[in-house]
Parts: sequence; structure tokens; C-alpha cells
Amino acid sequence: MSIGVFIPTLGRPHALQRAADNVHLATKTPHTIVFVVDPDDGESRDAAVATGELTLVYNHEPCFAGKLQTAYEATTDEFILAGNDDFDFQQGWDTIALDAMNGVDVVGIFDGRGTDATMFIRRSYIDEIGGVIDMPPGRLYYPYSHNFCDTEFRETATTRGRYKSCPESVILHMHPDFGLAELDETYKKSRATFNADAAIFISRRYLWESLGA
Repeated sequence: MSIGVFIPTLGRPHALQRAADNVHLATKTPHTIVFVVDPDDGESRDAAVATGELTLVYNHEPCFAGKLQTAYEATTDEFILAGNDDFDFQQGWDTIALDAMNGVDVVGIFDGRGTDATMFIRRSYIDEIGGVIDMPPGRLYYPYSHNFCDTEFRETATTRGRYKSCPESVILHMHPDFGLAELDETYKKSRATFNADAAIFISRRYLWESLGA
């Protein structure tokens, strides 16, 4: 049993060693950390390689979901965690999530604020039916620029009866919107694409909502 912790880099090379150290410290289950970097971000590539973790290059237009897809296709871990370089993994997150996986394929990891920070995913779920309702098996997330990747994935898995939230498993999202980090250029870029991603999400809702009709 192993967990693939996928971390798309987002222009914060200084955060990558801390992110790797945090995952190792908090995760008791055997695991692989995969950093995915943009081809023109040499600083992040160098910082990721310096951690000693697996580092992949995403040779396409910047896309959070695309980077996660690259990591998925390059690994074989039984479970997948879609991470960020601003996550703070709390002790026991993995063992609690694994216990909660009984009878489902996707477990929501709590962010300490009342919502899910991300999802803990059984790889076979992606291999067999995929996380995107109108794409073939093997597709992890719909290719939004950044926002709504988790939201669509979670709502699709919920409608399929494959999802459950696990508030006891905690990964804090150290984000400026929550008062836990300073607003930087990376966060500003995410805000800039929010409206476009939201419009795509709204136009797609009928796809999974029709499953529950």
C-alpha cells in the first residue's frame, strides 16, 4: 500500500522543501511525493529536484489539473492525494483517511474550517471510471485553469455514491482567503481565472446532477 502525494508547483520555489518535509513528518503510510513544474520555471524545478523527490515537467500551458494528470500517469501508488505547496498536513491524516475509505473510493480531507481541503482517492476509481463524468477512464480532473477542479470531482463522486467526508483527517490550507498567508502573485493569478473557471463549472453541472435525477 502506498500514497502518491501530487504537488503542482505554482511559482513558490521557497515553499517546496517545507512542503516535502511536512508530508514526510505527518504521513506514516509509505508514500511518494511528486512535484510537477512548468518548463519555464527553472527556480521551482531546481528547488523541487533539491528536495530529492520525484520531479516532472508539465510541457503545456499552465494548468493545475494538467499537472495532476501528469503525476497520475507517471505513478502507480494505490491511493492519490491532490496536494498544494501551501498545505499543512496534520499528524494522522493518512491513517484516518485510509480507515474512512471503507465502502467508498474518495474521502474528503478536512481543512479545519468546515470544508474539505482536498480528496484522498483510490487509484482504481480513476483507472476504471475516471473522475470526470464526460471523459474516459484514466482522467483525474477536468482541465480547469485552477479553480473548481476539486469541486467538480467531489460533486461527481458524491452523485455516484463514491464519496464521503472525513472531518477527523485534517490538512490545513494555508491560504490568504482564510487569513493564513500573505497574498502573493500566485494567489493573484488564481483569483484572475476564477470567473472563467466558475462559468465553465456552472455550464457543466447538469452532467453529474443528471445522475441523481
